[in-house]
Amino acid sequence: MDLQLGGGDSAKMAKLLGCTKLKIGRVEEYFRKGRKIGAGAQGTVYLATPTAKGKKLKPTMPSTVVIKHIVLPQPEPVTAADLHRNPWLRDHYAKDFSLKLAPIVAEIQILKYLDLPNNMKYYGCLTNKQDAYIVMEHVEGATLLQGINSKSFNPAQKISITVELHKAISDLHGAGVIHRDIKPENILCKVVDDATVKVTLVDYGMSCIHKTKVGYCTGEGGTPAYVDPRQEIGSVFSMMLSDWWAFGQTMVTLHARFRMYDEEQGQYRKYSDLAGLQPHFNRIPGYKVLAKFTDPSIPQSARPTVDELLASMLK
Repeated sequence: MDLQLGGGDSAKMAKLLGCTKLKIGRVEEYFRKGRKIGAGAQGTVYLATPTAKGKKLKPTMPSTVVIKHIVLPQPEPVTAADLHRNPWLRDHYAKDFSLKLAPIVAEIQILKYLDLPNNMKYYGCLTNKQDAYIVMEHVEGATLLQGINSKSFNPAQKISITVELHKAISDLHGAGVIHRDIKPENILCKVVDDATVKVTLVDYGMSCIHKTKVGYCTGEGGTPAYVDPRQEIGSVFSMMLSDWWAFGQTMVTLHARFRMYDEEQGQYRKYSDLAGLQPHFNRIPGYKVLAKFTDPSIPQSARPTVDELLASMLK
């Protein structure tokens, strides 16, 4: 007889994730799925319209939402004979399954916890033993990366994004949450006018509520091109500074349209290593302070503060 270690049925998965239990193949009873608007390593995002049953998850839910569909990791099947020969397999597979499930648990718990102006509203989640569906606010706009690639932003709008992103991270830290994966792909931008852009942070799969240790608080997180090489894993202060490092790297990408991270070498470049790219960097407001802020050779404690960086960029 096969056993599944670490997982279970739909009811157990619903309890693990803190979601409403869903019968397999019955999500359409709650939502009418629309077009796909995004996809990543953790899941696929769709526009959706709630049915009357779906509205019961959150009566204030609007007529259009987004659903993040996540295919859940599955526990390893083992036999009773396997366990008899190797009793340690039980703990091994249970721990492995918990690690795979951790980013999903983190995202759901943090979305429930947050109520900030630069974050998507959370309306609920549905799950069975195979799939999870996280229901969130539909925020209009494109990712910052899409806007950068299409050269969508004028100088005033870039400054607006700079200020808005600074506020979003500050508010997040003030609420006790460390994002741990700030990058242009995880920032939604809605252009309001020629000088204003509304910013929304998304994707909390690597995030951590540091006071309660809910979420991804101890492992390595983030994307190589935006992770602070001097981050101390497990140190709340250091991980917060790593969020600000990612802010600095995002500013380079936004204002100069290149990355300080050298993909071929697998490491960050200093300002002095940029050679022909320096003229582009020099066009960034406050570039001298930003050069020090993003210098990988400078310890976290010796860098300019983020407030000093922002002040220099707004001069």
